[in-house]
Amino acid sequence: MSASRLFSQSGIAFRLLIKNLFINLVLCLLVFVCVLSCNYAWYQAREIGENYRIIASLKHEKTLLCMGYDLDFSGLEIPHSEGGMRRAIVSDQLRVYFYAKALPEHITIPLSKGSWQSEPQTVGETVYYPMVVSRETSPYKMGSRHRIQLLNGTTVHIYICGVLNREQRFVNLSAVTNAVNADYLVGECDRNTVSLFGIEELYPSEVTHGMYVSETGPKFVFFDENLSEEDYMECYRYCRDQGFVYTYDALMEACREQLRQGYTFFLPLVLCLALLSIVGVISFTVLSVKNNTVYYSCFLLCGGTRSDCIRLSVFNLCWIALFGLLITLFVTGLFINAGVFDGWYQVTAANVCISLGLGACVPLLGWLVTVLLFKNKTNLQLLKAEA
Repeated sequence: MSASRLFSQSGIAFRLLIKNLFINLVLCLLVFVCVLSCNYAWYQAREIGENYRIIASLKHEKTLLCMGYDLDFSGLEIPHSEGGMRRAIVSDQLRVYFYAKALPEHITIPLSKGSWQSEPQTVGETVYYPMVVSRETSPYKMGSRHRIQLLNGTTVHIYICGVLNREQRFVNLSAVTNAVNADYLVGECDRNTVSLFGIEELYPSEVTHGMYVSETGPKFVFFDENLSEEDYMECYRYCRDQGFVYTYDALMEACREQLRQGYTFFLPLVLCLALLSIVGVISFTVLSVKNNTVYYSCFLLCGGTRSDCIRLSVFNLCWIALFGLLITLFVTGLFINAGVFDGWYQVTAANVCISLGLGACVPLLGWLVTVLLFKNKTNLQLLKAEA
């Protein structure tokens, strides 16, 4: 079939779309709801599991998580390492965090570039200390050097040794609670500011301690993996006097329970919305095809073929799918700019595949419904059905 004939049939299908404006408008809105809800279901399912995956990267089973302020474990007689965090105030646009070296060694904080295991660099007489940046902006690019000044007047020279991944998630030990889970332990960087992360042991003490540099409450305490269970529980009892304490098993179970609750509460609701939208798309597809049957009958009586009618039906629904996707793109863009869908600031391949797949379902359903409606019916029967 020539391209001109296909183009002509597409134009006829567009005129059919206009003639049945109300039904087709509702169908466009249903396509929009279906695409948006399915994308949002995928996004939320991914979000629920993202924080859990970071905490689950902790494979060191001889670990305690202690919740409280002014924690002091100097009395522990068993060798250990502490994984804490400090925050330094710089400005409203720049935030600085210092991790104890043991923290990124035992928990994987995802990076898109670089490495946490970086060392200071000496250029001339100046020492530049490594920092991981939340996102690359001008001038904070991978490998770039900077001079920053804390509010207490301390100056430090840094270079960017790594960049957090697109999600900009980091281990955040700011919240003190007795009901800890992955959502309490993982934070997401403010996308309107730049956050820097350094390893505390690499920096001079005047940078990581003092005025305007505060230590957060919770701490991980890591012991040797060969530590006996009796000694491990003895350490647990000692740390329990400092505050509320989670063992490795209790922490993982609390995170898994939070994950189960998130999926159990949220996914059924959004999946039901998606299923209702899909059923609505099917129903209005049937109505749209049946409403155009009289036109298809006229084409048949004027010498057209059933294949021509099927193509007209598919073209008609292709226009509907296209307008539905354009509405989705436009409304989603408005939501993103308004901050309603925080986190949807980049379109992923999964979003595109889900949207195009659902859009393709509409003309596919139209083809199937048209074939079923035309099956075992004569031209006269089709004309009488709409008479």
